[in-house]
Amino acid sequence: MNPQPGIGKTARTLSLGLFALLLVGLVLHFAVYLRYAIAETQYPFEIFDAEGIVWQQVLLIPGPRMYGDITRFPFVVFHYPPLFHLIVRTVAALDISPLAAGRGLSVLSTLVLAATIGSLAWQAMQREVGRLPGLAGGLAAGLIFLCFSPVVAVSPLMRVDMLATALSFLGLRLALGSMRPAPRLYGAMALFVASAFTKQTSIIAAVAVLAVLVRIRPGLAVRVFGFGLVLGLVPLGVLSWMTGGGFLRHLVFYNMNRFSLELLFVQLTEQASQVIFVALAAAALSLFWKQLAARRGGISRAALSSDPLLQSMAVLSVYLVLSTCTLINLGKYGGGLNYFVEWMAILSVLLGMLVASAVDQAVAKAPRPLPGYTSVTSLLLPVLLLIQVGASPASLEFRPADPEAPAQLEGLVQRIKAASKPVLSDDMVLLMMAGKDVPMEPAIFSELTHTGQWDERHILEMIARRDFAFVITRGYSLFTPAMVRAIDAAYPATSEVAEHTLHLPAGE
Repeated sequence: MNPQPGIGKTARTLSLGLFALLLVGLVLHFAVYLRYAIAETQYPFEIFDAEGIVWQQVLLIPGPRMYGDITRFPFVVFHYPPLFHLIVRTVAALDISPLAAGRGLSVLSTLVLAATIGSLAWQAMQREVGRLPGLAGGLAAGLIFLCFSPVVAVSPLMRVDMLATALSFLGLRLALGSMRPAPRLYGAMALFVASAFTKQTSIIAAVAVLAVLVRIRPGLAVRVFGFGLVLGLVPLGVLSWMTGGGFLRHLVFYNMNRFSLELLFVQLTEQASQVIFVALAAAALSLFWKQLAARRGGISRAALSSDPLLQSMAVLSVYLVLSTCTLINLGKYGGGLNYFVEWMAILSVLLGMLVASAVDQAVAKAPRPLPGYTSVTSLLLPVLLLIQVGASPASLEFRPADPEAPAQLEGLVQRIKAASKPVLSDDMVLLMMAGKDVPMEPAIFSELTHTGQWDERHILEMIARRDFAFVITRGYSLFTPAMVRAIDAAYPATSEVAEHTLHLPAGE
């Protein structure tokens, strides 16, 4: 094929060299990330303030206290459906710490998710580019995902997010292709349901697939939706019956936190460092739709059925719009980096597709070149990606800076274990390590108090009676003002241990 106008031989050669350098940089970044992620699974103490309550939930699912009455001590809110917890409990039965099992499941899910992202980018481009550009794009997509700082932060934590997103993307991968073999679509729906029973809000991948499928094969779309509905309603009914309606109360009503536009703005602006990735993904979205419009002239049923690129772009576009809308949840009190994961996974697929097409341009094999692709963009794209990858962290430091902290924390665990009463702590991993129940998760019960769904007198009276041996805090940000006053009055003596404050009764 003749070289495309505006792309000279020298520019193509230099562009290929820069893309090769980009892939090397991504692989090196991944090597550092993987070492970090594995190390975090083996760290015995808390690296995120909700891991302890998840550990507590793992031990209670299944059981009579799951999704139970939050006015009975110990006070436990179950934030998510049980699939993640059941898997962790099964792995922990092999004599593995539930904390290590939960973190390991998250890391494994992250790696599966990255591989699936790469596979989706390759699948979308397989008819558009040569084998080498397709592989380069797939590799870039998966590894770029691991460069987003929220992904690096969330992936080694004992949380449900990585498993839920991995299941959604596995379902997406199974559904895309031709959307014709019905067994694949039923299998995809089963994965989507599994994702929803890992994290109740993880439903938008299914909505995106069904929205496109109804355009191609409306009858099949209805049957697949019905299959998913039955598959989801049966365990939903069973769990609701087993818990006396507590399952839905915990997942819906106890997750209605306060909302702040200021918090939303802060959360979004904190990700300004990802601007190159976001801008290039938006450019990819625009360029691919321009290319498809030029050659198709519309989105017909036949085109959607037969064109992998058009099908992928349709589903990814719907998915991206819906996922972008869910970012509003960043304004919820308690919202965090985990809300970015699914959105950034979609961006990574688009970036991988862009890389595949650009590499194909550089080797002059693209039968349908990207509109506006010139020697400038052939050099600018890999340079911009290299800059962003170079600025992206491959690891994050969650651990205390003091090298003596682990020994001090181990001593604190032994002190908790020896206590004759429960211990109230916002570091709940310490309690679980000591074999104690978590009396309450301060953050969620503070929110329930603010929203009027819980009477904090339940805990205030216990603090006033000194029902706890002592209290452990790391600042008072997770407690209500009334809880702070009660702790100060009942446990006035304090001491510092590894960035933790021990509140003790007078005279101790």
